[in-house]
Amino acid sequence: MSYSLTLISKCTLVVADMTEILFTNAKIFDGNRFSTASCLRVSAGKIIEIGNDLQPQQDELQFDLEGKWLLPGLVDCHVH
Repeated sequence: MSYSLTLISKCTLVVADMTEILFTNAKIFDGNRFSTASCLRVSAGKIIEIGNDLQPQQDELQFDLEGKWLLPGLVDCHVH
């Protein structure tokens, strides 16, 4: 099984369900509100931590989003 995370840079990242990922420097929107946090950690296809200044763990993929939007669990078919 794989999961999809939509990044508003006109790309979708699809990863295996066992991949651990840390997104940093993100603007996070959960579908209801904008988060004040800038980091989001995913493990085994689930969001396990949201916060600021999260540090990468061993063997974890890390993506610096450089201020781009992260829409975890959302698919926006009409992004400009």
